[in-house]
Order: sequence, then C-alpha cells, then structure tokens
Amino acid sequence: MTQADLVVLDDLQARLVAAGLGLRVTGTLGILAAAHRRALLADLAAALNALQQAGFRVTPELITRMIATEG
Repeated sequence: MTQADLVVLDDLQARLVAAGLGLRVTGTLGILAAAHRRALLADLAAALNALQQAGFRVTPELITRMIATEG
C-alpha cells in the first residue's frame, strides 16, 4: 500500500475508492485554491476560466462559489 499524504483525483469513482481506503483526496480545483491561498496563483478566476475553456467539466455555480470563497 502506498503511504501518500494526499492523492489528486478528479474522477468521482476514483475519489470514492480512495476515500474508502482512508486516503485524503483533492482534485484540480483544490490544488488551484491551495495555490491561490499560498500566493502561488495570482488570478484564481482566470485560472478557473482557462480550465473551463480547456474542457474541464465544472458547474458555473462551483466556479462562482470558489471565486467568492477564495477571492
């Protein structure tokens, strides 16, 4: 068994399996939010927009909530 502190998964089924194994899970959006909080990403809104334009599936409501929360 791998002793990872955190696994990065966006696929729902994979996230459920990982959580069932007791692993901490984050996704692409979580990484972007963490980078923004640590001042490694200056413009979260632009990054989220670019991700969406590249075909990443995310609801507009989640984008709005992230921008409002993370600022």
